[in-house]
Amino acid sequence: MNLGNSKNARIVFEPKTFVEIMLAAMVCEVEVSGLAKIEKRDSIYVIHGEPIVFDQTCSLVKTTFDETAYLLWQEKMVLAGQENIIQEARLWWHSHVWSGVGLSDEDLSTMRLIGQDYDWWLAMVVNKRCQVYMELWRYRPEPLLRTLIREFEFTEKLSPSMLERLLKDNEERMSEIIKQKVKIVKPVKTSGNDDDD
Repeated sequence: MNLGNSKNARIVFEPKTFVEIMLAAMVCEVEVSGLAKIEKRDSIYVIHGEPIVFDQTCSLVKTTFDETAYLLWQEKMVLAGQENIIQEARLWWHSHVWSGVGLSDEDLSTMRLIGQDYDWWLAMVVNKRCQVYMELWRYRPEPLLRTLIREFEFTEKLSPSMLERLLKDNEERMSEIIKQKVKIVKPVKTSGNDDDD
């Protein structure tokens, strides 16, 4: 499947949201995933608020979108009268630790799964090298259209000192979230190699 160009989509992050997603990848020793809210204004997608991190079991090579955790979160939002947040939480982000960024075959399957009841979703992959990869998936009207996002911007100018302050101010909180939400497992070996990785 070919990727379209991103001329018709502008991706804009609140600086704190972007920093917290990057911090999740930086402080977690394995892969980690979550959601973030997007306010769509025509062709502008504004990513805002605190990233949503579910309870999850992850390894150095895998993080899985947990449908059960997602459904429980949706139920919690409905009971709290915040159904609108369910509709806004359409950025699925995850990390590839030290590996390159891009969507793996499993990531592609995840995007097909989570988008089946929606008209669009945004996928974002980051790593500890601070590399970022994004695709906008449009599910309606058919056929599926994947758009590679080559550029993004911020809701305000992000100076080096502001970035440093955001990283410092949010690192402890994000470390605590990762500690509470992420259960780390070693990947199951499929070869006869007995060396620990």
